Amino acid sequence: MDSFDTLRRNYLHHRVEALWVKELNASQWAISVSDMSVWNAIDSDLEILGHEDCLGALGFFEFLKEEGLNEDDVIPSEHRERFYKITRGDRVPFLVVSNNLSNTVAPEVVKGFDNIFQEGINLTGAILTSEDTHKELKRKFEQREFKPGNEMIQKGLLVECIFWYRARQLRQRRRNITNKDIFATVNGEMEILKKDMTKFVDFTIQASMISFMQHLEKAGYQKHDATAIKVNIVTLHSQAGVIIYPEEDAELLRDNERKAKKEEMLLYWRLQQKQL
Repeated sequence: MDSFDTLRRNYLHHRVEALWVKELNASQWAISVSDMSVWNAIDSDLEILGHEDCLGALGFFEFLKEEGLNEDDVIPSEHRERFYKITRGDRVPFLVVSNNLSNTVAPEVVKGFDNIFQEGINLTGAILTSEDTHKELKRKFEQREFKPGNEMIQKGLLVECIFWYRARQLRQRRRNITNKDIFATVNGEMEILKKDMTKFVDFTIQASMISFMQHLEKAGYQKHDATAIKVNIVTLHSQAGVIIYPEEDAELLRDNERKAKKEEMLLYWRLQQKQL
């Protein structure tokens, strides 16, 4: 199978090419960018929404799922009212402040982001441990068929969350316009809003994949160890980016090492047989 460096090139997108892993201490690392905040790198590709808006909408989406809604359900009126009509002085649900992420991301926001982030981690594990998966995903990248954001944005509940997040944002910023005008404005923006969320999801998954490969390489792991490393998001930080705490499954690492040695011995034996 290809080296870590070759794999990164295969799955590298121009928007994530500057990503790098920064060690914060002995047990944590962060996804950052060489010359700017990782969030600024994302925002440079979005038109209307900012990264904080995408995070807030994902938090609302996650909250509704925890309330028992399915991904294609319609948001109940009581949840819409509570989310949209905020009186002065009340706490604004799932409001994320771009320059104060670590203090404004609710647990649902982190969980919603983590669900997307883990897709990249799991995909990386499959790529590094399965030649067939690697070849198939490489083909999808080369033919531009790998579009996880497009799949995410097909979920009707998420689209509604984006609508109401943007509507509430306009209501707070433009207090003199009517609800009818707000809804008309957001409806007119919906295609761009959905594209923004699609780009956010795509960036997150690719950033997850690239940074995880970097971490595995820097920490001295073998490719077959990818499935034995659990990646936990500690928090989201305005400057440091995505703060990560990795954990090892020591038993699985040992099993992987034994399997790798058996495969090496089998390959050696086959080569010896061919030379006879």
